[in-house]
Amino acid sequence: MLLYSWALFAQTATERGTPRPLTFEEALLQMEQRNGEIQAAKREIEEMEYEQKAAWGLRLPSVTASAFLVRMDDDLGIETGKLTGDVKNGLKKLTPENIQTAVKGGVISLDEAKGIQTLFNGYKGIQKLTGGKLALPEKLVLQDQQFHAANVSAMLPIYAGGKIRAAYRAANLRRHEAEEKLRSVRGKLLEELVTRYYGHRLAERVVQIRKEVLAGVEHHLKDARKLEKNGMIAEAQRLYAEMAYSEASRELKKARNRLALTGTGLANTLASDVSVQPTSEL
Repeated sequence: MLLYSWALFAQTATERGTPRPLTFEEALLQMEQRNGEIQAAKREIEEMEYEQKAAWGLRLPSVTASAFLVRMDDDLGIETGKLTGDVKNGLKKLTPENIQTAVKGGVISLDEAKGIQTLFNGYKGIQKLTGGKLALPEKLVLQDQQFHAANVSAMLPIYAGGKIRAAYRAANLRRHEAEEKLRSVRGKLLEELVTRYYGHRLAERVVQIRKEVLAGVEHHLKDARKLEKNGMIAEAQRLYAEMAYSEASRELKKARNRLALTGTGLANTLASDVSVQPTSEL
């Protein structure tokens, strides 16, 4: 609720162009949330934490999966048209007479003749069952035109010669280094914030004092002019008052410039888009 009210007030102050009052605690919180150096150091810690987790993941099994789809111009296979014709012609010649002739001529043995006869009888039986419509395929398909496949593999490191442990320890050391860097950045910026916050507060006091001094010198100059006009003091004394007034004016201008400079530095430290008005006392 406090942060929401603070953000709402900051937006209103920006729209009005008026400085936003901040206590030192509020300024410290804004610096933590918005300063670029702190945010960069925090992101570096996050990166080192992810790196440490990745190093730890080297101990775990790694699983990979892949899948692919292949589409060819045509099915992959063997054209069997000519072979089918040769088989049909050969089967037609397997008549009992031709088999007996081959046995008598010594081309085949009697046992081979019996086997061929059995094959021939089986072929005739199939022809009879199919009504003479038995047909051998014109092409023997070995692989369809389109096919897909998937692969899953898992690997678990058993021994890596200490490399995994070394990688994890190195990542852990880098994370600690990033954390130390963040602490260093915070310390440096805290010193910078204290210097600029209370330096701005002090510069305001100086401006106020210079205004009072200028008002007093101006009053003295008016009196000197009246006294010179009445002949009560010499011209040199009035000129001395003029010189004192000019010096007081220059000092006030320098104090205001110093106040603007400290205000800009404080806004940069806080990464603020509007001028800041410190409210905590010195």
